[in-house]
Amino acid sequence: MTKTDTFTLLVLGGTSAIALAYARARLADPSLQGRATRVVLVGRNASKLDTERKHFEALGTIVDVRVADLSAPTKHSEAIAGPEPLDEVILAYGTLTDQDRAQTENQYLTEQLDTNFT
Repeated sequence: MTKTDTFTLLVLGGTSAIALAYARARLADPSLQGRATRVVLVGRNASKLDTERKHFEALGTIVDVRVADLSAPTKHSEAIAGPEPLDEVILAYGTLTDQDRAQTENQYLTEQLDTNFT
């Protein structure tokens, strides 16, 4: 962890219920008492990200929302780059794959594997 005045948490998958629960628990950690907290939420759905932004702001957290599809490899650096030092990163993005479709459509399967595992 860096020793800056602000604890910064990058959430890749900024609408994931698991990631958001972890982020809330982490920001409530007594070891962060007295430090400012900042969350960078990265995800595809601007409306859901905005809702989560409001929740974190209500807790007194500084929030930066970045709308991005992390399955587009050429856009990753644009979505996660920033001047701030990061203390932690949560990786919790992906898609819910249609099993039947994945078994019959190779292109769809490749896209799902790229998004969820690559």
